[in-house]
Amino acid sequence: MFLSKRWIILIIAVTGVALMILLIIQFAWIRTSIEVNRRHFADRMMVVSNKICEAYYADKAIAKEGLTGAVRTQDLFKGNSGTTVIEKAIKHKLDSVLRAEQMPLSSEISGRTGSSCYLMNYVPPALHNSSIDRSAYKLCLCNHKKQVTLDLGFNLVSNKMLVEDSSGLVLPSVILILLLTALFAYIIYVINRQKSLAELKNDFINNLTHEFNTPLFSIGLTSNLLLRSDAIGQSEKLKGYVEVITTEKNRLQAQVDKILRLTAIESGSLILEKEAVNIHKLIEQNIAGFATTMEEKGGHITFRAGAVNPYVQGDRVHLFNAFSNLLDNAAKYSDKNPEIVVTSSRAGDELIVTIADNGIGMDRTAMNMIFDKFYRVKHGDRHDVKGFGLGLSYVKKIFELHNGSIGVKSRPGEGSEFVIHLPGSN
Repeated sequence: MFLSKRWIILIIAVTGVALMILLIIQFAWIRTSIEVNRRHFADRMMVVSNKICEAYYADKAIAKEGLTGAVRTQDLFKGNSGTTVIEKAIKHKLDSVLRAEQMPLSSEISGRTGSSCYLMNYVPPALHNSSIDRSAYKLCLCNHKKQVTLDLGFNLVSNKMLVEDSSGLVLPSVILILLLTALFAYIIYVINRQKSLAELKNDFINNLTHEFNTPLFSIGLTSNLLLRSDAIGQSEKLKGYVEVITTEKNRLQAQVDKILRLTAIESGSLILEKEAVNIHKLIEQNIAGFATTMEEKGGHITFRAGAVNPYVQGDRVHLFNAFSNLLDNAAKYSDKNPEIVVTSSRAGDELIVTIADNGIGMDRTAMNMIFDKFYRVKHGDRHDVKGFGLGLSYVKKIFELHNGSIGVKSRPGEGSEFVIHLPGSN
């Protein structure tokens, strides 16, 4: 299938927008997942904070002697001498609780002491303590007489646990996003590459077939001159040779013309000269052209013109060639006397033409590929049917250019029926 530049740009644009939306959704989902984990972590830390508070109250060295002993409480957490032991005890207790709760995270502590709870009775700026204010988790302790208070704030130095909780969702999502982006870039590369190769192939075929036209014209002109000469006319044998040359030249010319028409269609350079075309007359002209062939094969073509209005807006030459290809295939692909039935009917604004034969038929695989360029149905040891597999591809494209369609029904050994739909003309 040959895609025009406009279609390629449209496909890339639509795919790019879809990928961008997917990435936005993915990023939003990652952000939501991290936020959920963060909230879960915070809730868990609140439980841990309560347990830390209980542990401090249960520690007599901290809750009683530490706050009322020889150490001046106002010197705690200020780097003053004599406070190191109690500060280490507070820090050790915090780390012990975190390990017990399977949260072995590094922490930092800030604090203050006084006769009232700073956290519960905040009166700035007299009782202000910026270190505690900046702490993520805070708690207030007092001694057993509830006279001297110790306000503590602690921060987790590392968010390792939060990252680990989120990594199971974030890492696969990031990998998926990178993979999708890479695949999209590769698809764009492949599409552009295939388009370039298709254009190169069409240019090559087009140039090659044009090069064939010159010698074919010379062969045709020469054979016509030979047929008119007296020497050829006096010898039936020589005349037969010239007629064979003319016949083969015409057959090769027909194949070259098919290739040229197909390349013109695929490149978008084919211009249809549409007019009101009587499909009945077009079919009758085709049938008349196959009269000799059918007589040689001992076959017959029946035309049942059932459409009241047989007119369509189309290109007379290309429609004639399309129906000619269908009738030619119906005659060729037969292992007995070919019987071909052509019918026409009207369904609303649509003209329907069917071409049925009693030929060898085809299986479902062949029906799915029969309209592909260069595809030919395999027939075992039969070699009497010639061609390059271009006819039906051309037929399909011509009907599609007329806003119509063609389908096929067939079974091996039971013949085939081609159904053409064309928009009718009033």
